[in-house]
Amino acid sequence: MSLLSRLPMIILGVVLALYGWAEAGENQGGVLELEEIVITATRTPHLLKDAPVSTTVITKKEIEQSGACTVAEALKNVAGITVTAYGGPGSLATVHIRGSTADQVLVLMDGRELNPTSSGTVDLGFLPVQNIERIEVIRGPFSSVYGANALSGVVNIITKPAPGEKETQIGVSYGTYETGRYALTHGQKSGKTGYFLTAELRDSAGYRQNSSSNEIHTTAKLAWQVDDSSDLFLLAGRSHRDAGVPGSTTYPTPSAQEGDTRNFLDLSYHKDLKQGSRFLAKAFVETYEISYKDPEAWGGPMRDTTENLASKLQIQHSSSWPRHLTTMGLELKQDQVKVTTIDGTSRIGGTRRVDTSSLYLQDEMDLSPRLVLVSGLRYDNHSIYSPQSSPRVGLLYLLGENTRLRASYGQAFRPPTVNELYWYEDWGWGRGLFGNADLKAERSRGYELGLEHTFNLPLLARISWFDRKTDQLISWVETSPWHWRASNVDKAHNQGIELELRLHLGPRLSLGLDYLSQQAKDEGEEYEGNQLVYTPGYKMGLNVHYETDSGLSIRVATEKVDEQYTNRENTQKLEAYHLLSARISQKITGKVQLYATGENLLDESYEVFRDYPMPGKRVNFGITVSI
Repeated sequence: MSLLSRLPMIILGVVLALYGWAEAGENQGGVLELEEIVITATRTPHLLKDAPVSTTVITKKEIEQSGACTVAEALKNVAGITVTAYGGPGSLATVHIRGSTADQVLVLMDGRELNPTSSGTVDLGFLPVQNIERIEVIRGPFSSVYGANALSGVVNIITKPAPGEKETQIGVSYGTYETGRYALTHGQKSGKTGYFLTAELRDSAGYRQNSSSNEIHTTAKLAWQVDDSSDLFLLAGRSHRDAGVPGSTTYPTPSAQEGDTRNFLDLSYHKDLKQGSRFLAKAFVETYEISYKDPEAWGGPMRDTTENLASKLQIQHSSSWPRHLTTMGLELKQDQVKVTTIDGTSRIGGTRRVDTSSLYLQDEMDLSPRLVLVSGLRYDNHSIYSPQSSPRVGLLYLLGENTRLRASYGQAFRPPTVNELYWYEDWGWGRGLFGNADLKAERSRGYELGLEHTFNLPLLARISWFDRKTDQLISWVETSPWHWRASNVDKAHNQGIELELRLHLGPRLSLGLDYLSQQAKDEGEEYEGNQLVYTPGYKMGLNVHYETDSGLSIRVATEKVDEQYTNRENTQKLEAYHLLSARISQKITGKVQLYATGENLLDESYEVFRDYPMPGKRVNFGITVSI
């Protein structure tokens, strides 16, 4: 094992040694943002330090310092998370938590599910960051709280509120591969009403043949304070992208194009009741269309259009009573999916409608001033697959003023997607891709034990052990030559250790380190004992940020990812890679900032997916002006 891969364990040893040296003093947890309010872990507000499960928060300041333009880029240096992509701007980018697949991670925006019923996978490269206040990440099985897809964790994107005063900002950047970004935000609050508007245009010529992209995003958030204890929010948005799809180097598609369009409308009402109780009502509707066309496809020109329509009504009530906070909720959701070909025929046997009704109950009980027990159960009744019950129990124990021990056990599920259930693609002579209407939901059960301590340096250190077993995994199985069918045939076992350090050396210098060491084993009959595909043995991220009173800000980040297999036989693998990025900015005045960002500064040649080369070194220069 190299010195670099051993470095996190060396640092952890130093941290544990410091534990015996650190003396009582002023609690500086606030500097480390432990006073941040989070809601994802239990659907109820908690201080970050009091959340019953380990929660990572990426603030808007950290997003700006990193130079991230998309949610995918903002999540790169989060402990336990691996972000994968098929290329540069405009390509599919997904998130994986502790060795999971992308459709085993639930992605939310203000509590609204983004995972489409057709595929279950969210493209985080299609989500800009300019309207984001923070991103909350929780790890482990959370179907007891959120239902489907929360098998390995949840990513919740919290959007910005209306600013207290009138605020307008314009941003422009340009760089390698003729990549440009043009952004505008505007908002204000007046009396009991407020609004926040965003618009962004991004385009790139691409780094490979047929890899150009062009996209535009707009959002509008309206807020109304109904009275002193209740608020009404309306969030609307539209995103559209046109991008080339170059394909792999083995099977290139020099003429293929994809268009993605998302429209959504989200209405929510919050009311604070007496004695800490709370009421929430939410309704949303969203359309998501993906159109793929290739005039030079094998067998003749093709055009597949997938249309997702999702609508949902949610009601939740939290009651506070002595030593308890009880939350109960009802959700009614309907999804419709259409997939049509170039001649108008359906690949899934017509429009497919999926209805889901859900009930959940959770109790947070203070067993003592130092011990909190959180237990929950959710029941999901689905119109296609069998009903699912998902329990969870967790403990938070305060070992000391600055030391917390967390332990949990939970069960979760990932339902079969519409594509896996009903896909029909006949290539002739019995060959093709065929769904399976008898599929069952993937099921997992997971354990976690974590320790967190805040030193007086100030330094926040977290270490967690996790173990997750998943049954009834859905795979596309070749049942006869060139005949593929979706089947529940596989099992997986993921376990490992996760480390997270956050160090603030005064107001100017900060350092962050995340490390994941994991074993991800295939427990299916055919490949039992082999490593799961695209699951690195370890991943490490390190970032350093420095800023001066004169407005100079410098951030340097590095990421090291271990080698990983690309096939279940474990005969092919991708090499380990090491990436270096940086951002430097300078405030010219209080309202003007110049900046430069660099990605893959070592010009590493690497792949995240086999035969899909990633971009080389690239640099962007930009300016933001506040009016």
